[in-house]
Amino acid sequence: MNIGIALVLAGLVQSFSGFIFFRQPGVSFLFFGPVWRASKYLTPPGVALWVGGSSVGFVGVLIMALQHV
Repeated sequence: MNIGIALVLAGLVQSFSGFIFFRQPGVSFLFFGPVWRASKYLTPPGVALWVGGSSVGFVGVLIMALQHV
């Protein structure tokens, strides 16, 4: 498995777990919103996991893009 693919998958799992386990009460299960409003929908650990997972996934995408240049 390519390291870029592994990082994208790890970022998805990290973001998903941050959203599933650290939502604020009353936030629906299927919600998508901008990162700058994350604190409105997630607790502080959830925000950290969501932003960190997005960053890890972005690095994975960059690695895959640079391998094909």
